[in-house]
Amino acid sequence: MPERCKVPWGTRERAAEMTKLIADHRYAGPSSIFYSVAPDDVQNPTAIRWASPYTGETTFPATISPEFVAALQGITPIERTAYAADGTVSFAMDEASLRLLAAKNPIACAITFDHLVENVRTNLIGWSDGRLVDTLISAINPKKARPKGMCDLTLCVLIFRP
Repeated sequence: MPERCKVPWGTRERAAEMTKLIADHRYAGPSSIFYSVAPDDVQNPTAIRWASPYTGETTFPATISPEFVAALQGITPIERTAYAADGTVSFAMDEASLRLLAAKNPIACAITFDHLVENVRTNLIGWSDGRLVDTLISAINPKKARPKGMCDLTLCVLIFRP
């Protein structure tokens, strides 16, 4: 084989890899992909807002003030604290305060986590809950009734199970 055929990531090598990928797919089936998602609900602005008590339409958490954003983005403990005009602490965004807020309001953290995971599943992976089916697939024309993403092996198990 001439040396020009062995150019790393050249046109011939890419074409050969694609052919190998298609052959592997036909032989062993589609590959599995594992996504790992670890949302940080303690530092999440939505979880913080949902965990905070409602005090009115014009105050936090109904509105977001620049002081809240600055305190959340701060690095040092002094930057992570916002003070009101009278000197009282309006936002304590240090790690201990945020963990205590999350511990006192686990429902807000669970809702935020569910929202983020659904967002990843729908927008990143491209599968939403609306695509799931709860019925057996027709044995007469399985390709027509097959939901997106279901492999042929699963299809055979569903159709021919006792």
